[in-house]
Amino acid sequence: MLILQEMSWPRGAEQELLGSSQASVKQEMQDFNQKAVQVYAARRNVLQIVRDVLEDHAVQEEQTQEILQLTEVAVKKVLENYVLMPDWALESTGATIDEERTSKSYGGKDMITWMRSLFTFFFANPPSTILQPSITPGNCWPFQGSQAHVVIRLPAHVWPTAFTVWHISAAVSPSGEVSS
Repeated sequence: MLILQEMSWPRGAEQELLGSSQASVKQEMQDFNQKAVQVYAARRNVLQIVRDVLEDHAVQEEQTQEILQLTEVAVKKVLENYVLMPDWALESTGATIDEERTSKSYGGKDMITWMRSLFTFFFANPPSTILQPSITPGNCWPFQGSQAHVVIRLPAHVWPTAFTVWHISAAVSPSGEVSS
C-alpha cells in the first residue's frame, strides 16, 4: 500500500516568500508609476520647448500646429521604445554591481574633503545608484577622473539590443553645468 503525504513548506517560509513577492510587485508598481510620470513630463517638456522655439522664430500658427503634430508623432515613437523595452539594469529587478571590477567612487583628493567626511557624514553615492530609475539632480554616481567603467550583473541571461545612459541636462542642473 502506497501512502502519499501532502508536502508543504513550513508556514514561516511560505509567508516569507509571499511577503517577498508582494514587496517585489509593490516595488515594480512604484517603478512603473515613476517611469510613467517621467515619460509624461518628458513628452510635455519636448512639446513646450518646440512650441517656444517656434514662437521665438515667429513661425506662422498654421505651420506651428503642423510641426507640433509631427513632433507629437516622433515623441510617441521614442517613448514607446523607452517604455516598452525592459530595463534589465535595475536593482529592483535583481541587477547588481560587481564592485571589484567597477571604477571607484569619487571621494575627494585633499585633507579638507577627508575632514568633512568625518564631521558631516559626507559621502559619494555608490555605483549601485545607477541601478535606480531616477535622473534627478544629485542622485548620481560620482567617480574619480573623467572616465569610469562599471560592471553590472544582470538578473538573467539577455541578448542586449540597446543601451541607454541617462544624465541630467545642463538645463535642469541647479548649477547650470554637468561636469561629470
